[in-house]
Amino acid sequence: MEAIISSPVGNLRLTASANRLVGLAFTREPHTRLPAAAIITRAKQQLDEYFAGQRQIFDLPLAPTGTAFQQQVWQQLLAIPYG
Repeated sequence: MEAIISSPVGNLRLTASANRLVGLAFTREPHTRLPAAAIITRAKQQLDEYFAGQRQIFDLPLAPTGTAFQQQVWQQLLAIPYG
């Protein structure tokens, strides 16, 4: 399932499995109505809080798909502190 949300940095495509966020990407497609999936709603809420300056750490269950190299890069990105 996926949804496109608007944000201060442009529209974002959120992709999820049943209970994990699988991907987040910039898109030029217009925003869509959110599906009833709790993980998408939770991700949008946390992104809204982040852009409002109210959140520095995300606590979403993730399941990114990619090559072994991409997985290693994403693990390193998780270690970068806020700001």
